[in-house]
Amino acid sequence: MLQRLLRSRCQGDICVQSQQGATATFDLYAGWDYLSIPLVPYDPDPSSVFDPTYVYNRLYGFDPVSQGGTSYDDIDPTIFGNMQTGAGYQLFLDSSATLSYVGYPDGLPNLQNEKTDVAISLPGNQLDSYVDPPSGGGYHLVGHPFNHLTLADSGGYTGDRILFTDGKQIKNWSQAALSGWCNSYMNGFDPVLQGGFSVSYDDLADHTWFTPSRGYEFWTQKDNIAMIVPGNE
Repeated sequence: MLQRLLRSRCQGDICVQSQQGATATFDLYAGWDYLSIPLVPYDPDPSSVFDPTYVYNRLYGFDPVSQGGTSYDDIDPTIFGNMQTGAGYQLFLDSSATLSYVGYPDGLPNLQNEKTDVAISLPGNQLDSYVDPPSGGGYHLVGHPFNHLTLADSGGYTGDRILFTDGKQIKNWSQAALSGWCNSYMNGFDPVLQGGFSVSYDDLADHTWFTPSRGYEFWTQKDNIAMIVPGNE
């Protein structure tokens, strides 16, 4: 799901400094929640990132390749795998709680203290080639990969801060949407109100930013693209 770019957007090769770990702390609410982890954890095992009682048959991931969900099961946790920044998750709790875990510094800064961009893979449904070749796309559950708020747009309503690539071209969000690569919006979920909201690059959406620890539903119409989220705030 997660790929780190080989260079930061400003300059210089990535060289993660030896730093003390950072701590991510955020609230979880009773009912359903769409979440992400905002720091790369030292120990990515779900039962380490969360209290074990929060995850057994309560934490759900999504595999866009097969378009199927997976729940965390302590009998065979390898099926679910490790927690990843850039991935979105669904969690159901009976009561509110606060999550805190230790991970690497926000954005894995290099020697110039520049945070690195993150490319989130959007493979689409790989099992439907007989239905909609050669592109397809599909449903994805993505997560904001940073511990800071990220704007989708600089003010021109083009989505210039969120980029998409198919390995040959790079487009901003509005260009990618107009090209039929993806939707022009994502769906978030408010765990307090237990209701949805929209995120996009224009003022027609409820939000024009991505929030730490939040997960989002996103539809693509083209297989094997990636969304690039800038590390700079």
